[in-house]
Amino acid sequence: MTNRCSRLKLVLLAVALAGSAPAAAADLVLRAASGPYVEAVIGGTRLRLRVELDHAPAVTLNPDAAARAGLQGDGKWLEQIGPVKLRGRKQDLRLLIEGTPAEAEVRWHDRKVAADADGQVSIHALPFDSVTIERREAGPGEREVALQTKVHDNHGVYVPVLAGRRKIAVRLSFSRPRTSAPAAAGAALAQVHGGMLEPRKSYEEISLGVMRPVWPMQLATPLRFGGLAVPLLMVRASDFRGKHRLQRRQEEGMEGIVVTGERRSQDALYRITVGTDVLGRCSAATYSRASGVLRLRCAP
Repeated sequence: MTNRCSRLKLVLLAVALAGSAPAAAADLVLRAASGPYVEAVIGGTRLRLRVELDHAPAVTLNPDAAARAGLQGDGKWLEQIGPVKLRGRKQDLRLLIEGTPAEAEVRWHDRKVAADADGQVSIHALPFDSVTIERREAGPGEREVALQTKVHDNHGVYVPVLAGRRKIAVRLSFSRPRTSAPAAAGAALAQVHGGMLEPRKSYEEISLGVMRPVWPMQLATPLRFGGLAVPLLMVRASDFRGKHRLQRRQEEGMEGIVVTGERRSQDALYRITVGTDVLGRCSAATYSRASGVLRLRCAP
């Protein structure tokens, strides 16, 4: 009788624990024909979210989507993009993603985060053992590139890479056309791989509609990791510079030192985001949440 009661208690405990946190489902494959989107249900409202490799481990909604879902927020959310500080709301919620229960931090701001969906979601926040994003059918001669990743509250899913002794968080994105980095990361890479800012200033949207000035930097030797190579990146020379200096090539061929940034220097941020200028040859990505391995299917 005692053994039977003990077994019953263990069963009830297991059921209670299972109900406290949703278990991951098996696998999710997002086909190229339908795009990198999932259906989410938040507060009884159906929403379409775009899955991103470089998103923080959360859900970020457009303001109208948050309003339709009746969200009020029980916390504040601050995102800093260079000198621009954007304040929003956040809330920890239970939701459904592709019919599977999940728990996630849901954020929103008064700016749109996605033009083609109701919001964005990190691939790490999806309640599945593995998630595959297919961009196109596999081509001849493609091979698999396996990358061991980590997860950070701000970086999201990233590959830790060393530039000399400096640790760089390398994020991957199928949505961004160009590889980019804030000033400190660009300076650290330039010191190890060689490179300087070219005098061709342009502007790039970083997030939430915020445009920041960028300058191209051609590396003398590409940054290589896991079979991928980054020869060129766009550097946000005014953002998150810390105490670093950046070399700029002058129009007349002279080399000079330029220290760019806000009047009050921001802390250094050692992160780069690799875009489709490098990942364009990759037809698919599969992320395994338990192991943290990101597998890319890429042409040689």
